Amino acid sequence: MKRSTLIYILIIAGVLAVGLWWIMRPKISQAPTINNTNQNSAGSTNENVDTNTEAQTVDFSTLDLADRDPKFNFTAQVPEGWVAEYIPSTKAINFYQPSDTGATLEDSVIYMTYYENDNVVIPTTDYQVETGQTISLSKYPTTSMEVTLKSDRTVVADQPTWLASRHLLVDVNWTTTKPIMFYRFAKSPTLSNTVFTNFLQSLTADTSSEVNAAE
Repeated sequence: MKRSTLIYILIIAGVLAVGLWWIMRPKISQAPTINNTNQNSAGSTNENVDTNTEAQTVDFSTLDLADRDPKFNFTAQVPEGWVAEYIPSTKAINFYQPSDTGATLEDSVIYMTYYENDNVVIPTTDYQVETGQTISLSKYPTTSMEVTLKSDRTVVADQPTWLASRHLLVDVNWTTTKPIMFYRFAKSPTLSNTVFTNFLQSLTADTSSEVNAAE
């Protein structure tokens, strides 16, 4: 056998060996990274990472809550999958993300109430007001504050337990005639600021009930 032929055969064999090794080499699987943790800063319980900030939204109207207090009269955009319930004992609307526990208050993400005043005075008798995150809305005057429940106060029945923890409160000045009505929104520490702000920015007075009444 000629020397050149032998070299050629060795080269071909080497190429085939490399190709076979490439095909048969051990595969390394890389799992996708899913960021589903909430990161709370030391100074604020409301700086969170939330993978649902780009979630699809759906229309919500308080008219869908047949037994609600008529003081609740608005529409909003809420993330798909959220559920709202009216709680007569506390005159509150609880927005929650259902889980396997079936405990709607423990799944709560926004707990909403209202109050009325003759002037713009924000009642905070139950809370110790802290500094921190603030939110402003384009359509309504607001007051926002981070609060902690005072040590001599307790969370009452039919309220989420996270109200005892430091959380964000936003009071929306809903009407201008006296007595002035305020919607109060309490944000769960597990809910991202982006989702919460988008929800608040979408609030609109529901005039369809007035049209129906006129008819």
